[in-house]
Amino acid sequence: MKRVITLAVMLLVAAFAVEAKAQSSQLVGKWKLKDASTLVADGLKCTKYTIAFDANGEGELEIEADGKTALDDQYTLYLTLEMDIEFTWQLSGSTLTLSNIDIEIDYDDLSITPYSEEKNQLIPMLKEVLLADYQENKEEFTSSFIDTNGDWSVRFIDNNILLLDNETYIRCQGF
Repeated sequence: MKRVITLAVMLLVAAFAVEAKAQSSQLVGKWKLKDASTLVADGLKCTKYTIAFDANGEGELEIEADGKTALDDQYTLYLTLEMDIEFTWQLSGSTLTLSNIDIEIDYDDLSITPYSEEKNQLIPMLKEVLLADYQENKEEFTSSFIDTNGDWSVRFIDNNILLLDNETYIRCQGF
């Protein structure tokens, strides 16, 4: 009888391990947020939001956003921001945990309207200031990202639709 109970417990543990591995392999691939335009922060509107999970437990989140801010009552600054976030991941049950997060930001496009030769000469300096500010506060920014996005709830609707913290993601084909 003792052998039967031990065997049953071992089979139960193995079944959970196989299910967890199957769920993790289902997550592997590249996913895009169904409606990235709902993400707005600090005057930036998200235009691209994809997250990729590799089978080796590494991943990357790519975000692109556009924004504008008034420089004064006449001039407006427009910018395009690209953010690459690398991380390691682990899926346990329905909880996805991100760790070892590294964030890089690049300001792809900065422009001022209406056009002014004087104002446009400031753009390279402005880009340097923005990047320097990010580098100076990178650790704090990364910590806030971990606090906000360190653990996500995961639910698979089917093989091509995923809910991460109740946001719908669609599997990208060909990845």
